[in-house]
Amino acid sequence: MSEPKEWMTIREVAAYLGVSLRHVYSLGIPRTNLGRLPRFSKAAVDRWLAERSVVPGAKRARRRLTPGPIRRRSNVQSLDQFRADLRKALGRDR
Repeated sequence: MSEPKEWMTIREVAAYLGVSLRHVYSLGIPRTNLGRLPRFSKAAVDRWLAERSVVPGAKRARRRLTPGPIRRRSNVQSLDQFRADLRKALGRDR
């Protein structure tokens, strides 16, 4: 059984995070250059990701409305009355 990889290439980091190669560079994840090749420590990537993880607050969750039945308002007209008002507004009275 082999040991887990400690270092990742840029392609592996992009696949791990599900982003493009160019985006990995723009994120500012700590890296070490071996010559001109960047290498990322898996522990550093995980730490960086954990520091930037956002847990939705309870306040935000409360504002979301759960889908429910559609209720008719008392001031809603009948369909026939709506059509008549629409014809009148469009100048198509019969």
